[in-house]
Amino acid sequence: MSWAFKPSVVTPTRREREVIELVGRGLQNRVIASELNISENTVRVHTRNIMRKYKLRNRTQIAIMFKSDLSPIRFLAKRTSR
Repeated sequence: MSWAFKPSVVTPTRREREVIELVGRGLQNRVIASELNISENTVRVHTRNIMRKYKLRNRTQIAIMFKSDLSPIRFLAKRTSR
């Protein structure tokens, strides 16, 4: 049996994609929560998960990823290849 390393592809959940888009539009957590009908705390959790998954440090990087029209995977690959 082969145990070759297979890198896992990290993809955002549907809700994370929605949060990425709204953060990319510059909306505040309160507005995102209202837009998605979830709590502000849930928005913060999704934002933290997005930053952790894609090794981002802040919301600005999430917005840049969205504005540069890169999928999170391509954005991560571009950042790590520098």
